[in-house]
Amino acid sequence: IYVSNLDYKTNERDVKRIFERFGAIKEVFMPLHPEFGRSRGFCFVTFAEEADAATAIEKMDGGDHEGRQLRVS
Repeated sequence: IYVSNLDYKTNERDVKRIFERFGAIKEVFMPLHPEFGRSRGFCFVTFAEEADAATAIEKMDGGDHEGRQLRVS
């Protein structure tokens, strides 16, 4: 799934904590800003099960994290 509007301080561990309640996560890919070495505000989360990914999208799209409204698709 694609997750955007993340705070730039958010890291892969934070993302795992946010989404692991929906099921087993195989991978979190968070491209880093090449100059600053920090999050660019988006990431991709791969779940072991497609149904878990669908649930995460349904429950978290528009959800709040660190005062920011997440976009999840």
